[in-house]
Amino acid sequence: MSRKYLISPEGKFYKAAMHTHSTVSDGRLTPEEVKETYKSMGYSIVAFTDHSRLVCHNDLTDSDFLAINAYEFEVNKGMIGGPGTECYHLNFYAKNPLVDHQVMFDPRNGAWIYSEEEMKTFKIIGEVSKSEHSVEYINKAIKAANENGFLVCYNHPVWSLHTEKDFVPLEGLFAFEIYNHSSQIQEYNGYNPHMYTSLLRAGKSPACFATDDSHMLKAKNLSDPFCDMDGGYIMIKSESLTYESIIDALERRDFYSSTGVEIKELYIEGKNVHIKTSPCTQINLISDTRYAKGVRSLNNDITEAVFSLESDATLFWIICQDEKGRIAATNAASTKI
Repeated sequence: MSRKYLISPEGKFYKAAMHTHSTVSDGRLTPEEVKETYKSMGYSIVAFTDHSRLVCHNDLTDSDFLAINAYEFEVNKGMIGGPGTECYHLNFYAKNPLVDHQVMFDPRNGAWIYSEEEMKTFKIIGEVSKSEHSVEYINKAIKAANENGFLVCYNHPVWSLHTEKDFVPLEGLFAFEIYNHSSQIQEYNGYNPHMYTSLLRAGKSPACFATDDSHMLKAKNLSDPFCDMDGGYIMIKSESLTYESIIDALERRDFYSSTGVEIKELYIEGKNVHIKTSPCTQINLISDTRYAKGVRSLNNDITEAVFSLESDATLFWIICQDEKGRIAATNAASTKI
């Protein structure tokens, strides 16, 4: 019987923070402090996603830490932070550490945080753009990012005041945030699994991300209830901690998202999907059809599950939860081997 691993059995798991901010934009910690703080919490990888500005942090990479160069691309319908303001925020992750340019740049989107002199130093590919809050414009931006060496993640849909009409039509997304820790602890709107399922029901299957979106603006230290570090992360399975190997693992989808639960094994064999985890109270398989499957316990003692894949489902994902409410989530996968 054939077996297809959805997370490779080979390699090592590396803990990765994929949405962080530093003093380059509106974070409180310097890039160096971001690195050291995340390393102290067991992280090997940090993507530096400061607003509207790509800064290469290759100097922070060493034998046990990898900096991923990235930035948060944003298009705001009105003034950021204003009442009723809808916005698109997307993280653009450079697939090559030598990529140092930005695409679809509109200086209005950085004007709230950068001076005109600072923006003159940005490296821009293509003409300066005049952005608009529309599906059509964002699809152009995603296409430009993909063509110029970036993976794209769509961020915090509820915080952005978005509904399915705003993100289901998007094309070329690599990932979709199902958990944003900063949004969750501040506005209680950061956990959005139902929105990810709506993508599956539309035939879309980007990977899913759990992230921090860390700024550390309200927190005095890591024990502060408003600390927005180490709340959401991904665990990447890779042969080595190099830029090329980690990007390859991301593109193979050899990772899962988590707020504290571990996924130890995940594969399809025959018509069944198998998963092994750290202790949970429930494990649920959700498909693009109406019906889901699950196992539950009151004793936080579930460590594995086997689910049959129904013939009428084409896409599925799995969410695991423990007694503390922490979760782990797999990426959307096809029911067909």
